[in-house]
Amino acid sequence: MNAVRKERFEFRLPEAAKRRIEEAAVISKVSVSQFVMESATFRAETVINEHRRLIVEEDVWEQVMAALERPPAATQSMCKAFERYNSEESWICD
Repeated sequence: MNAVRKERFEFRLPEAAKRRIEEAAVISKVSVSQFVMESATFRAETVINEHRRLIVEEDVWEQVMAALERPPAATQSMCKAFERYNSEESWICD
């Protein structure tokens, strides 16, 4: 069920931008209002999500930095995998 639309945005834009938006709306088979609303909402959600991913509590940030500064010792399996990866044999195709 669609929410009741009672809010309104009004803005000015260059004529060329208006024509492009109208063309895109026609191609998308939606009204200009619908196209602008969906495009702006999608962009807003993208910006908000990117911002939220970048926000880290200070104590968590300090834990991450400490872990990067003091990585665990390599295991024997890790050393073997590294040697295998760096050997010429791993780059030879049959």
